[in-house]
Amino acid sequence: MRAVEAGFADLAIARPRAVAGGRSIQLCQQCHRSPGAKIERTDPRAVRFAATSLKWSSCFSATGGALDCVTCHDPHHNAETEPRHYEAKCLSCHAGADRGGSAAPTRRASVCPVNPRNGCIACHMPPISGQIPHSTFTDHFIRVRRPSDATR
Repeated sequence: MRAVEAGFADLAIARPRAVAGGRSIQLCQQCHRSPGAKIERTDPRAVRFAATSLKWSSCFSATGGALDCVTCHDPHHNAETEPRHYEAKCLSCHAGADRGGSAAPTRRASVCPVNPRNGCIACHMPPISGQIPHSTFTDHFIRVRRPSDATR
C-alpha cells in the first residue's frame, strides 16, 4: 500500500507476466495453495486453492502450461466480478475457426457443444459455497462438471 500512496509508477513486487506458465503459478501458489498436506482432486476443499486446481485442468495441460493465473487475472488489480470478462478469456482460445475466432497453435480450439458463445464460467468454473461459512470460491479446476460434482 505504501507504494500506491507514494505514487510509484511500477507497483510490481514480482512480475508474474514476465515468467511463463508454471513459474507464474508457483508465484501465485505462495498464497493460493493448500498449506501442508497435498490436496487431492476429489477433495471438496480443493476449490479453495485456485493455483493448485488450475494445474489439474485440461486447459492448463493442453497449452503446455501456457495458461496460468495472469492469463485471466491482473495481480495488481482486484479480480473482475463480471463473468463476461472471463468468458472473453475462454473464447479467445475456444472460439474455433468456424466461429470467426482463431486459436493460437498451442491453444485448444475446441468449441463447447452445449453453448459455444457464453455461459463458460457458470458451467466450467462455477462458484462453490460451503467450504468456509459465508464464503464462495470460484472452481479453477476447469472441466466439464457432472451432476455428482455439484458439491465439489
